[in-house]
Amino acid sequence: MKLTLSAIALVLLAAPAFAAGPDAATLTCKDFVAADAAGMTADTTAVKAAVKADAKLGALSDADLTTAIQTACKAHADAKVVDALKM
Repeated sequence: MKLTLSAIALVLLAAPAFAAGPDAATLTCKDFVAADAAGMTADTTAVKAAVKADAKLGALSDADLTTAIQTACKAHADAKVVDALKM
């Protein structure tokens, strides 16, 4: 019984580690700019998945997309990242 309760507690404590990544639909430029390097990488991956159907943006490498996001977010700091890229 103690082993079962310990296993359940461990799973519940580890659950946040398996949380979903960033949501490109709600990711703001302010969130992107405030992120650390790992966060920016995760954000870029999420945005890349969201814009993969776009002929121009979908063809960019991760590094080029990160640069495009940074440029777009400088110009549109209050926008969502996906929207800023299309402005």
